[in-house]
Amino acid sequence: MKNTFLLLTLILILFTSCKTTKKASETNFKTLDPIEVIGKRIEYKGSPTQYFDLIHTKLNVHFSWEDQYLFGEATLTLKPYFYPQNILELDAKGMDIRQINLVSGNDKKELEYQYNDKILKITLDKTYTREDEITVFIKYISKPNELIKKEGLKAISDDKGLYFINPLGEDKSKPRQIWTQGEPESNSVWFPTIDKPNERASLEISMTVENNFYAISNGHATEQIMHEDGTYTITWVHEKPIAPYLVMMAIGEYSEIKDSWRGMTINYYVEKEYENVARKIFGKTPKMLEFFSEQLGVDYPWDKYWSIVVRDYVSGAMENNTSVVFGEFLQRSERELLDGNNEDIVAHEIYHHWFGNLVTCESWSNLPLNESFATYGEVLWAEHEYGQDAKELKIRQDMHSYFREANSGKQVDLIRFRYETPNDMFDSHSYAKGGVVLSMLREIVGDDAFFASLQEYLWTNQYTSVEIHDLRIAFEKITGKDLNWFFNQWFLSAGHPIIDVNYIYTDSSVIVKLKQEPSKEEYLIYRLPMTIEITEGYNTRTENIVFDRKKQEFEFKTSIKPQLVNVDSKKYLLAEIKDNKTEDNYVIQFNNAKTFSNKLEVLNYFGTQKQKSEKAKQIISKALEDDFWYVQFKALKFLDKKDLDDVNISRVLNIINNGSKTKLQAEAYYLLAKLEDSKYENVFIKGTQSLSYVINAAALNGLLSINKTKALEIAKSWENTDNYSITDEVLHVYSETSDTTKKQYFEDIATNSDNQYTRLNAVYYYSKYLGKMDDKTVLEGVSFIENWGKEDEGRYVKRVAQSALARIAEVYIIKADSYKSELNNSTGLLSSQKEAMENEYANMLLIIDRIAEASENIVDK
Repeated sequence: MKNTFLLLTLILILFTSCKTTKKASETNFKTLDPIEVIGKRIEYKGSPTQYFDLIHTKLNVHFSWEDQYLFGEATLTLKPYFYPQNILELDAKGMDIRQINLVSGNDKKELEYQYNDKILKITLDKTYTREDEITVFIKYISKPNELIKKEGLKAISDDKGLYFINPLGEDKSKPRQIWTQGEPESNSVWFPTIDKPNERASLEISMTVENNFYAISNGHATEQIMHEDGTYTITWVHEKPIAPYLVMMAIGEYSEIKDSWRGMTINYYVEKEYENVARKIFGKTPKMLEFFSEQLGVDYPWDKYWSIVVRDYVSGAMENNTSVVFGEFLQRSERELLDGNNEDIVAHEIYHHWFGNLVTCESWSNLPLNESFATYGEVLWAEHEYGQDAKELKIRQDMHSYFREANSGKQVDLIRFRYETPNDMFDSHSYAKGGVVLSMLREIVGDDAFFASLQEYLWTNQYTSVEIHDLRIAFEKITGKDLNWFFNQWFLSAGHPIIDVNYIYTDSSVIVKLKQEPSKEEYLIYRLPMTIEITEGYNTRTENIVFDRKKQEFEFKTSIKPQLVNVDSKKYLLAEIKDNKTEDNYVIQFNNAKTFSNKLEVLNYFGTQKQKSEKAKQIISKALEDDFWYVQFKALKFLDKKDLDDVNISRVLNIINNGSKTKLQAEAYYLLAKLEDSKYENVFIKGTQSLSYVINAAALNGLLSINKTKALEIAKSWENTDNYSITDEVLHVYSETSDTTKKQYFEDIATNSDNQYTRLNAVYYYSKYLGKMDDKTVLEGVSFIENWGKEDEGRYVKRVAQSALARIAEVYIIKADSYKSELNNSTGLLSSQKEAMENEYANMLLIIDRIAEASENIVDK
C-alpha cells in the first residue's frame, strides 16, 4: 500500500491544479512565468553586432515530402559594414552544407568553411572593405525534423522554421502543406542568412512544387514555368528590404478568393470548405488598410496583402511581409462566425506592416516597438469600427492581461536587455502592457500630436531598424516636449503604480489625498497626469492634475459637498487604484457615466461584494438594460439565483431574446439555468435550436438542470458536431449520467480531437463520469488517463491528467472513510456482512493505491 501522504497529495492536486469548467469561455489553463533567481546572472542582450550588410537574398528551393527535406541554393549579396572582413558568419541551423562558392560574374571560387550545426563560418579569399560587394553561393539541404535542439516559445510553440504537414497524405482529414515560421530566428533553418532583426535585404525566391499546389511567398510573382514532370517553378520578388524573420513560404491546396484595395491584390487562401465564408473572415482587410493608411498619414508601403490559413500552426498568426499566415482557428463556418470572428487578429497583423515590417525593432529587447503597436492597432480598429465603448473594452482587456501576468510574479521592463532567450520577450508585457502604455501616451500628448508623431517616426525610420529612443525622439520633435520621464517610467522600468485615494470635505472645498507606491521599482515615483471630475448638483467640471510625488494633496473649491469626486475620470491609467469612494458616490458615477470604463469600475465594486447591498442590486439590475453589451454581460456574471426576482428575470429573458451578442445571450441562459425551474423548459429547448453554437451549449446546460432525459437525447444527436462549445457541453451532460455506453465517447474525444482544450476538457469530464461508474470501469478509465498523461506531450496535459486522477481518488477516499466508520461501529452486523464490507473496503484501498501509482507514472515519464 502507498502511504497516506501520497493519497493526500493526490487530493491536493485536485484543488491546486488547473481545472476546466462547463463553459468554454471560462476555460483557463495557466502556467506561471519563471521568476529570475536572485543572484543568477543573465547576459546583457544588446543589438547584434553587424559585420556584414546583407543586401539581397536569392533562393531556389524544392522539396522531398517523404524525407521532409528542403533542397536549396542560396545566393547572398553582402558587403562589410565599416570594418574590413575576411570571415563571413551566417546563421544556418541543422543543414547539410554541400557547396560554398564565391561568385564573380560566371566564375565560382570554392571557399573553405567551418560549421557547427548553428553557425556557418566561411573563410573568404581575401579581406574585403566596406567599398566591396561580394556574392556567396551556398548549396544545402534543410532537415528541420532533425534539429538537435528545439526551443519552444510562448507565442510561438516551436522553432523548426520549416514544417511539412501531413506530408504523405496519410491523414485524409488534413491537407498536405508546407509552411514556414521565421520569428524570432528560425528562418535560418531553411536558408542561410544573417538571422537578426536589425538586418534587412531584398528577396528573390523560386519554389518548385507539384501543379496542384499554390506556392506563395513575399512580394509579387515574376514568372511561372511549367515542367513536364507535373511540377512548376514560381519566382517571387520582393524589392524593398525586409528583416529575415519576415520571409515566408506557404504551399498547399487552397481556394483563392480575390479582393482588391486601391488596385492592389488582396487575396485570401482558405481550405475549400471555407471558400464561401472567406470574405466574412477576412473581408474587412481593405477597409483596415484604408483606415490605417489615412490615420497614420503613411500609405500601406507594400505591393500586396495576402492572408493564408495553415494547419497545425505553431503561432496564432505571423506578419510575414505581404503574406500573412494564420492558424486554422481562423477558419470558421458561417454558424461559428455568428459567435465571433478574429477581426482583432486580422487588424493586429495588418498594423504590423507599418510597425515591425516597415520600421523594425533592432533587437528583441526592443520587441514592444513591434508588438505593442500591433496590439494598439487592435484598439484603434475597435474604436474606428465599433466606437468608444469597444475601444475601452479592448484596453481594459489588455490591462487585465498584463495584471494577470504581473500578479503571477513577472514584472519586468518593457524594453529589457536581460533575458535568457527571445521567448521571454513574447509575453503580456510586450503585447498587452505596451498597448496600454501607447494608449496613455496618446492621452497625454493628444490625438493630433500622437498621430503626427507616429507619422514622423515612420517617415524618418522607414526601412530601418529602431530602438525605443527613436520613438521618443519622434514624439519630442513633434510635441516640443521632453518625454524622457514617460519613456523612463513606462518603457524602461518595471511594474506599475499602486495608488490610494482618500477625500476630505470642508465647507468650501474638497481635498483629494493621493498616495502612490511602485509595484516593482523600489524608489520609482511615477509622474501621472490625470483628470478629476467633480460633480456638484447638476454640474460636473473637470480638473487636470499631475500626481508626481509619493504623497500629494489637491484642493478644489466647491459650493456644496460634491456628490462625486472621480479620480482618473478617463480611467486610462495602468495602475492599481484603491479609491475610497462611498456607495452613494459609486451610484452617482454609474448613473452619470458617459464611458464604459466608469460603469465597469462601479460594477466591479458592487459585483464583488460578498453580501450585495440594496444599492448594489439596483445598479447591477440596471446594468442589464445598458446600451453596451459588455456592461450587460458583467451584470449577468454578478447575479446569482437569489438575485433573480421578477424584474431581473424579465431582463434576463429580454437578453436571451434580443441580446446583441451570442456570448451575451449564452450567459443569460447560464444564469436562468440556476433557477432549475421547469417552466423555462421551452426557453431552453428553443435555445438548443438556435444557429449559434454557444447559445446551443448554454441552453443545453439549462435543460440538463430540469429535464435530464431530454438533455441526453439532444446531446446524443450532437455527438458528431465538430464545434468546441457543443462538444464541451455534450461531455458535461454525459459526465452527469451513469450510462456506461458513453465511456468510449470520452476516450475518443480525449485522444482524437484536433482542439487541445477539447482534449483536456474531455479528461476533466471523464473523471467526473468515472466517479459514478463501477470499479471495473473506473480501473479501465484510470489506465486510460495514465497513458494519456504519459504519452501526450501537449501543454498542461500532465497536470490535467493528475487532477483528473485526484478527482476520482477523492470519490473513493470518501467511500472508504464511510465504510471504515461503519466497520468501526459494526457490532450488530453478521460476520458474513462484516466480511463483505471488509473486502469492499480493501478493494477501495487497492483502487486508491492504483490511482496513486498512475499519478506517479505520469510524472516519472
